[in-house]
Amino acid sequence: MGMDLYNSSPVARAVWDSADAHSISAYSFSIVEIVRENPRKRLSTSAVFKGQAIRERYMEMTYDTTDKNGSIKSLPLFADINIPSLQHTFTHPKGLLFATQFAQVALVITSRAAFEDMRSKGLVQPGAAFAGHSLGEFSALAAVADILPNSPLVDIVFYRGLTIQHAVEHDEEGRSNYAKTRPFVRSSTPSRMARTVS
Repeated sequence: MGMDLYNSSPVARAVWDSADAHSISAYSFSIVEIVRENPRKRLSTSAVFKGQAIRERYMEMTYDTTDKNGSIKSLPLFADINIPSLQHTFTHPKGLLFATQFAQVALVITSRAAFEDMRSKGLVQPGAAFAGHSLGEFSALAAVADILPNSPLVDIVFYRGLTIQHAVEHDEEGRSNYAKTRPFVRSSTPSRMARTVS
């Protein structure tokens, strides 16, 4: 996923390295490592958390949900992360690229890196019309419109992916009702994104 271009294009590599530096410093994971290795789990420890700043970033991520009485309440996306937390482990049985929060970051960075590589080779004509849909809108804002730098791009798309991943129930093998696999019965009320990362 984009690693051939990473290895052959200095422009694409710069896009990936910028996103990677931000994902490491802000969230304690390497998006390049996840794309290259697709690990099934990634442990973030207190040394990687760099103290309170990253913990607080995770603690501030919430979503709104409706309970059985129709009341809306805000819940943390990371209920296991609090002030004394020393670690957090991201897991997925098929590898972290199957977790929406990492897959979506990898997709938008792949798109931006490819577009910047094409632009550097003179393949993007000035004034040409471009558009994006859904996740592609973020790629378009970042690459084509050049109004969304890598750091906020990673922030927004990671939070978007976390919210989507959290909103859909998965079984122990990572399957959901929305995958092309055996059906999994959903047992809770759908969530919706409440706010964006600041």
